[in-house]
Amino acid sequence: EMCIRDRLVDASGIDQDLLKRTSEKESAYQKLWLTFFNHIAIQARINPKLQVQNIPKRFWGDTPELA
Repeated sequence: EMCIRDRLVDASGIDQDLLKRTSEKESAYQKLWLTFFNHIAIQARINPKLQVQNIPKRFWGDTPELA
């Protein structure tokens, strides 16, 4: 039985610039998330080296708190 994760998809035709753009709603949610994240973060426990170690590099661009 074939699972969806076993299928390969040709993504060469995807417009990369379109994927990088965000809507106003997405930008508002990112700003809201960063505000929340900055208010709940314990300054003494912020450890960027550990975040980088635990979050794969391919996700860094999509992780607002690492920006």
